[in-house]
Amino acid sequence: MPSFELEPYSVGEGCSTPIIFEASAAHTPHERLRVAAMVDAAIAAIMGLSMADMRDILAECDHPNGAAPTQPKGFWRVDKDKPPELRQTVLTMLAFEALHQHSDGDASQGVASVITQHTDGWPLPETVCLADRGLGHDDHADQHQLVAGKLGARFFDWQLAQPTDETIRERRLHARNLLGQLDYARLLRDLGRPSIRHTDHALREVAEERGEFHVGEAAHDQSDLLE
Repeated sequence: MPSFELEPYSVGEGCSTPIIFEASAAHTPHERLRVAAMVDAAIAAIMGLSMADMRDILAECDHPNGAAPTQPKGFWRVDKDKPPELRQTVLTMLAFEALHQHSDGDASQGVASVITQHTDGWPLPETVCLADRGLGHDDHADQHQLVAGKLGARFFDWQLAQPTDETIRERRLHARNLLGQLDYARLLRDLGRPSIRHTDHALREVAEERGEFHVGEAAHDQSDLLE
């Protein structure tokens, strides 16, 4: 099964909130949409935005398909061909509402509370009636509509079958390749974690057949990417 870890993440001076870092990447449409909405909502909460601010920023994003917007520009263009309840913008408002309900005026508290309740962050609702949330503009919004069920499973079968240790090693190796050895070592030191050089020997070889990549005129073995 995919595993989750809590890391301290500073969201303001003198404030630390546990944030979920998922060992398995968001590969499915379901998980990509869930994570995108959750991250957008968390950032908005940390920036101190109110629900009124969010509705203003995401104005007309809840209009039905084919409705003519009153503004030529806006986030209403995002996922405009999808039903309102499946749009990232609308789901961001729902996620923000969940954070706001648990914040008690403290954004970091709202984020921490949702994570504590759901372990891996805000979940996509099984169904939603947009009219109940003050959203939507037609009969479609007055009825409960499927959300999670329309997006399929959160994880592929191979993700569920992958051992936890392997997913964690892959995540750390990917982070090291993105950050570079020095910056990744600093990150591990800040988090109080052991170096990948000592813990992740199993993934130092590439899974694919060896090949070459070029930097300028020089050719390198593909496995050099992992060094």
